[in-house]
Amino acid sequence: MTRRRIRSTLLAATSVGLLMAVAGCAPTGDAEPANMVGTWTGEVTYALPNGTTTTITEQLVIEKQDGPNLWGFQQSGAGGGQRDELVGQLGLGGTTFVLTETDGFYSGVVEGDRMAVRYIELGDANTSYEVELTRESSNDQ
Repeated sequence: MTRRRIRSTLLAATSVGLLMAVAGCAPTGDAEPANMVGTWTGEVTYALPNGTTTTITEQLVIEKQDGPNLWGFQQSGAGGGQRDELVGQLGLGGTTFVLTETDGFYSGVVEGDRMAVRYIELGDANTSYEVELTRESSNDQ
């Protein structure tokens, strides 16, 4: 076999394998959405546009969930400081989500009482960070 033919065969086999793997992982839409209601917190240090960093305690509160649809707020600052309203939705697999607010958005994956979240802020204070949040225990969740 020529080198060109070997490469073509390997490329075709790899492509078929990748397609089969992706198809096997594709969400069906039949999954029950994860319960996201609650207060989620975690600490993160992230970069600021001026070349410095800051550390915050990130707090997301999901107040209401109707199937995959989500409503809540993001709280920052000591004593309740700034409150940004959130609205979003869980993805077809029931564990991925996107939450939007005025200046940016959160995307992530939730499993039980933990979530991995990526935040992207757009505008004058462009930034992005990833943080793990844990749901605070409560009897009403």
